[in-house]
Amino acid sequence: MTKPTSMLAAAIAALICVGCAGTTSSPILGNAHNPRIRVVNGTTTPSNVSIDSQIIATNLAFGASTAYTIETNSDHTIFWKDASTNGTMTSTSELFQLNHFYTVVDAGTTGNFKTIILDDDRATDANTAKVRVANVASSAGAVDVYITAPGADISGSQPTLANLTYPSNSDYQGLVPGTYEIRFTQTGTKTIVFDQQVTLSAATNQTIILLSNTGGATTITVNDLSP
Repeated sequence: MTKPTSMLAAAIAALICVGCAGTTSSPILGNAHNPRIRVVNGTTTPSNVSIDSQIIATNLAFGASTAYTIETNSDHTIFWKDASTNGTMTSTSELFQLNHFYTVVDAGTTGNFKTIILDDDRATDANTAKVRVANVASSAGAVDVYITAPGADISGSQPTLANLTYPSNSDYQGLVPGTYEIRFTQTGTKTIVFDQQVTLSAATNQTIILLSNTGGATTITVNDLSP
């Protein structure tokens, strides 16, 4: 017969070990869950990406993103390598915490790559669209962001987000669901860097990422509620 003390020791060991492996999706310590990490390639260099020794993407193209990867709640180092040469572009160490979803974006150009880590909001509002903007366009520098009705005149308007430096991100903006025009301008001017229209639905959380592209800038949008 198993002794009660042995059963107690086994139960304690099981509680300690739940969530230790980076691939588990099991809850740990009650309702807490391991951190999730995804990566977005904001450079024009196809990249191989690993978290510590775990390869999570190979030949990740410009503007492409991965699914979330479940990791342990601890310090991790994210390595970005040039897919053609395997040379290290950046390596960034960070404490990734329980109950958080993270988006990690690499940006910049050869010799000046940078990494930005975004903490994703997973809480939704039934009547609101949440939008966050990240500027990882090295060619654009600091930008102002205007979020307006389509075709609205911004000549006399203050930006929705002012002086969004490179690389950085805004807080989430709560917007009424609908169609908007989003204009990125050089900070302090009305000179357009990039202009787009988006339709936003209720109970959605999205991040719009401004990227440098050949000949200018572009954006990609990632869904912050992805599984």
